[in-house]
This record gives sequence, structure tokens and C-alpha cells, in this order.
Amino acid sequence: MLKEKIYLEENKHVKINAIIGIVSFWVLMFIVFWSYKQPENEKNQIIISIVVVIILTILLILFSFIKIKFHRWVFVFLIFAGILSLLIQPVLNIPDEAAHFARAEMISEGHIIVGQKDKEFPSIQSVNDLQHFGKTAFTKTDLKNKKINYTPTTVKHVASTNLSFLYLPQTVGILLAKVLHMDVIWLLWFGRIMNLLCYGIIVASAVKIAPKWKFVLFFMASLPMSIQQAASFSPDAIINGLSILTIGYFIYLYDKKTITIREYCIFEMLCILIPLAKITNIFIVGLNLLLPMENMEKKKRLLIKWGALAVVIIVGGGYYLYTTKFSVNMEQYAYLKAMHVNSTKQMEYILNHTSKWGRAFVLCLINQFSNTLGMLSSFGWLDYGYPIIGVIGTVGFAKVCFQEESIGLKKMDRFLISLMGAGIYTFSCLALYLSWTTVKSKEISGMQGRYLIPMILLLSLLGGIRDSKKNKENYVVDITISVVMIGMMLIVTAIRYY
Repeated sequence: MLKEKIYLEENKHVKINAIIGIVSFWVLMFIVFWSYKQPENEKNQIIISIVVVIILTILLILFSFIKIKFHRWVFVFLIFAGILSLLIQPVLNIPDEAAHFARAEMISEGHIIVGQKDKEFPSIQSVNDLQHFGKTAFTKTDLKNKKINYTPTTVKHVASTNLSFLYLPQTVGILLAKVLHMDVIWLLWFGRIMNLLCYGIIVASAVKIAPKWKFVLFFMASLPMSIQQAASFSPDAIINGLSILTIGYFIYLYDKKTITIREYCIFEMLCILIPLAKITNIFIVGLNLLLPMENMEKKKRLLIKWGALAVVIIVGGGYYLYTTKFSVNMEQYAYLKAMHVNSTKQMEYILNHTSKWGRAFVLCLINQFSNTLGMLSSFGWLDYGYPIIGVIGTVGFAKVCFQEESIGLKKMDRFLISLMGAGIYTFSCLALYLSWTTVKSKEISGMQGRYLIPMILLLSLLGGIRDSKKNKENYVVDITISVVMIGMMLIVTAIRYY
């Protein structure tokens, strides 16, 4: 009787919080729309904004009033929020999406391996048709009812250094559109949908596996930037998804203490995929050294850990050397030449002026960090955004990290995770300094906030409290924060392009 009374009381608070959250969400969305709306095509902007608010409200109601397993709700949330994003976003409006789209279409025609010296790549006319309307809302193009044009042609940029497995979901979407003889726009939409579906499955699996830290995994996966990237042709869907899954599986193993050979092999496979997806995230594999493995003797444990880590480093290093052999694509060549970017000369400068460069580089890392984080609230080709999202996201992130139960990291493990996080940021900046920055420059060019999502999630493991009272009442507030941020991104995008 007492338990039932407590449950009813808690359920009452959940419903009250949900109602307050929904009303607050509506008010905030009205303010965003009113402050950003344009007099032209105001009807389209109103319709899209209303649809966004209704669907996000339904997702909030689904969590608050209907009993559903959290990982299943996470999947539903990511898919519906992502579908809104992929339909609202204009044609090929995400950084390098044109190149990623061309690569996926190229794979769909059986061209899986890219030649290191190739400067032009086989494609079809429909790829050029879509690229012609890049950054343009579908309703403002003449793509409606236009069929897929299979006339052979070539393109100059297909993100050659990325491995083909990063484009498998998008390729499936393109093949589906071709098999069903859909209009050309469905090449884009089906590709985006399959990429999003893959991301949703990976994240939901991570949330299901992790015994703790579930909500932090969801929060990072549902950041507006995470949703935007997942609902596009960007390989960030798999890059971020793999990072989330690896960290979720690590939490499961760390909490378990005794680890079977099968479980360890699964974790190592994930660790191998991490640097193959994005080499700068290789520091995440350092989590391998933190696994307890109390069911093995110390010598055997150390041998397995360091041996596995060596394999991952060799694979990652080999892949990095492989990517350095590729020719600079023609689209980027003009920029690199105009900005005097030269990796060889940059390296010579670093080696000849190590002390001077080192001080300037460290200062640059510190000064640009806040600006890089701020770019998490810039969308499309980073040419528009809503800065308050960054503030809301920071507050929300701190809240979820320090209300969850700690995973029980030891002091040395905390220190090592801090080094891993610093390593991801430093390595990312160094890679861009060598490949994208003017020789001798005191600034780092090309750094984007989306590159830091795996790092932020990794560092979140340092948070948590000993005794956490997990209740739905708190989570309703947290989900409202996520819904508000996503709503802001979608409405601002709709107003800008429609």
C-alpha cells in the first residue's frame, strides 16, 4: 500500500513536470519564431514550425505518460527528431554533404575502393543535379517529379580518405531509391533516413547495454548538432555512434568487473573501428587499459591489454599513413593554394622552431576551445545558428552529469580519462594545423564543434554522484531541455530557408 502511494505521488509529480515542460516549450518556441520570422513566405514558416512543435510535444508526452523502456523511447525520439531535420534541411546543406553523397552513390555503383592518385571519380548526372541546388530548400528547386538521370559523369570530391564502411547506410538508401524508381530527391532523403536509422540503432543499443549513465549517453546523442549530422549523409552518424557505443559498452564492462574473452573481443573490435572511422578519436581506445578484468591474473591481464592496444595503434597508424598518400582533391586545392597551406612546410616549421611553435600552439588550444564549443550551436554550413542553444546545452549537460550515479572510477582512471580527452582535442587541432592551416599561422583553421562530441562524452565519465535517486520527474526536465534545443534548431532552419 505504501509503495503504491509513493508511486502515485511520484507519477503525479512527473505529470506536473511534463505539463510545465510542454507549456514552457510552446512559449519558448513562440519566442524563437516571433524573433526570427521573415515576412516572406511566413505561411510556410508557420506550418513547418507548428509541425515541429506538435511532433516534439508528442515525443515528450510519450516519455512522460506512457510506460516504455528507455532505450526504445530513445530510438523513437532520435528517428522522429532526425526525420524532421532531414526533411527541413535544404539539399546538401551539411558540411561536405555533397562529397559524402557523391561517395555513397559511387559505392552504390560498385566502386568501393578509391584510387589514391585519382582526381576525378565516376558518378551519374543526378549527383550533379542535386549539387547544383546545394543549400537550397527543396520547395525552391525544380527537382520535384524529376527522375533519376543515370547519364555517366564525373565529380571531383568524394571524401577519398574515408573508408567505405562509413557510407554503407547511405548507400543502402540510394540503392533503395534506385530500385523503386523514385524521383531524384529520394536519393538524398532515403540516404539520410538510412544513415539516421543506423545511428538510432547504435545509440539505442548503447543505452540498453550501459547499466549506468544511460541518460548522459542519450543527451549527447540528441544534441542538435548530433541530430543534424546523423540525419544527413555525413559519416559523423557512424563516427559518433561508434564512440557512444564503445563508451556505453565500457561502462557495462567496468561495472561488471569480471569479463569474458568474448566480451573483451567485442570491445576490442569496437576499439579497432574507432580510429578507422576517425583517427583523431584513437585516444578513446585507451579505455581498454581501465577495464578491471578481475577474473584474470595480473600478468595475463596486462599482456592482453597492452597487446590489444598495440594492435589498435598499429591498425590506426597504418590507416593514417594510408590516407597521407591520397592526392589533394581539386575542390580543396584552390583554397589550400590561396591560403598557403602546405603540410610539408608546416612540419618543417614545427621541427625547426619547436619551442616557439609549442608555446603558440598551446596558447591557441586554450584560446580557441570556447569558440570551438560555441560552434555546436551553428548549423548548416556553419552559417547560421541560435547562440542560446550553447548556454542551454551547457547547463543541461552539467545537470545530467551530476545527477547520475557515478560509474565508480578510481583516481588513476579519472586522470587517464582526462588525458584521453585532452589527447582527442590536441590531436584534432594538430591534424588541422598540418592539413588546413596557413604555414606559420598562430591560429588553427578548420576546427569545428562537432569534432568534440566524442571527447565531451568521454570526459562526462568524470561526473556523477555516489547515491543517485533516479526518478522520472528529473528526467522529464532533462528531456524538455533536449526538446527545446532541437526545436530551436529546426525552427531557425525553417525560417532561414523557407
